[in-house]
Amino acid sequence: MDALATTLTFPPSAPARPSGPVRGLDGYPQLDEHVFQLDERWVAEVTQSGLWVRPPRRETGADLVRGHPWTPASVRVFVGLPGDPPGPSVLPLLGALLARLPAATGMRVRLVPEPFAAAALPPRPAGPRWSWMSGAR
Repeated sequence: MDALATTLTFPPSAPARPSGPVRGLDGYPQLDEHVFQLDERWVAEVTQSGLWVRPPRRETGADLVRGHPWTPASVRVFVGLPGDPPGPSVLPLLGALLARLPAATGMRVRLVPEPFAAAALPPRPAGPRWSWMSGAR
């Protein structure tokens, strides 16, 4: 399975922490073990469930974001601080970050808060179009 970090470490009485190389964030300056500088206004922190894109040195709601459990079906990308989502100016940076993720990881991204999902993710390929004809059966 394609993931951001190689493994999760489960310390006693604390949320799991990622360890190993972080795919998709290579090339960004690493500020500490789990935090990468995206630009002067944003960092990406690798959490047990995915990424937390937030302003540097601002960790309001960190326990909530870091404590969200890992699930194999999705990679959770939390944008902003809990209760204080950023404006649309983060969208180009977020789109560039998501484009760098391995393909199998990118397909499992779930953006939080939800309004960012429609704005930042590329459109999915169109499937067959169905039309309903009234009166015919």
